[in-house]
Amino acid sequence: MGQDLAKECGCGYGAEEDAVEQRVEIDQSALRPGKAKAANRLPEHEEEQYSAPPPPPAPAAGTAVAKPKPKPARDLRSPKLSLEKILEDLEGSEEAAYSAAFSKMAGDQAQLTPDNPPLRTFLEQYSGVQDVDTELLKIASSNEAFAIDCSSFVMLLRLNPLNEAEALESFLQLSGGGDQITAEDCRTGLFQIIQSIGSSLSHSSFNAHTSERIIDAAMVSAGLQISMEQWIGLSKTAARICRLALHAKAT
Repeated sequence: MGQDLAKECGCGYGAEEDAVEQRVEIDQSALRPGKAKAANRLPEHEEEQYSAPPPPPAPAAGTAVAKPKPKPARDLRSPKLSLEKILEDLEGSEEAAYSAAFSKMAGDQAQLTPDNPPLRTFLEQYSGVQDVDTELLKIASSNEAFAIDCSSFVMLLRLNPLNEAEALESFLQLSGGGDQITAEDCRTGLFQIIQSIGSSLSHSSFNAHTSERIIDAAMVSAGLQISMEQWIGLSKTAARICRLALHAKAT
């Protein structure tokens, strides 16, 4: 009522109050845009950390998808072996060459039967086995498949490079019935074995230089006196080298 009277009388009471209210409204309206902007803006540390990942690159038009390369076909050929390689690593060379020969005979099979013709022919040519039937049946009967696998084939060739009975007879002739022979007599006997194997397989003997290299390799650890047991071992080593070298030459 006092306000109404003041307005009617024209005194300053109501005018002063209206002016205060107008100033408050002006101040509040001035603050509203700033608050809205502050509400819509992320904190400075969040703006610095946030970064949208770039989109993945689009594949080039017409680009063909790479296809996996097919596996190369298994090479069944025997590896090329030189005499130098055989003399350097006899067992490794035997493993490589005879495994390749077995794979060629067997094809996709893992084993061969004892009556396989190529298997029997190979043993007759490149081993000293006297009774092929007996040896093959002995191996086959040791497994349920009644067959010969690659490892047995390689081992059979490695253990039977010559006829042991003939090697013993040679020792007795060289020793004159004694129990030892000299290293020189041993070289003579090994030379005869090498020539015999060469002529039986290729109808041509090893030349003198090649024969001496084979003998040197076989006797690398031999002493001045050779016992019968040592002679058999040296003879087998020389025969293994000869047969593998002739097989490598034939392939």
